[in-house]
Amino acid sequence: MGALTARRNDPEAITLWTRRIADCKNSGVSAQEWCEQNGINIKTYYYWHNKIHKIVSKQQSVFYEIPVTPGHHESAAATIRVGLFQADIYSGADAETIKAICQAMKTC
Repeated sequence: MGALTARRNDPEAITLWTRRIADCKNSGVSAQEWCEQNGINIKTYYYWHNKIHKIVSKQQSVFYEIPVTPGHHESAAATIRVGLFQADIYSGADAETIKAICQAMKTC
């Protein structure tokens, strides 16, 4: 496997391009214009767009039940970020709940 092939299957590259594609979609401009503004070849953009679409299409949806206990509003004790997802963890959260959140975020 060549270096280019390894790079294209690298999880960090996939995460980077997932963010870039989201940025493009949220920019309010066409993909062509966004690519020009960001110095990205439009063919490279669409290569990654299609690759990520195929990855997402192959994944099965997984649902985790996370119990919610009503409480008062307080600041998060920690924030977990995985890819494009973010979860705030509040004091008093048990280890199993945190583990379920992390597992759910990894599957997205």
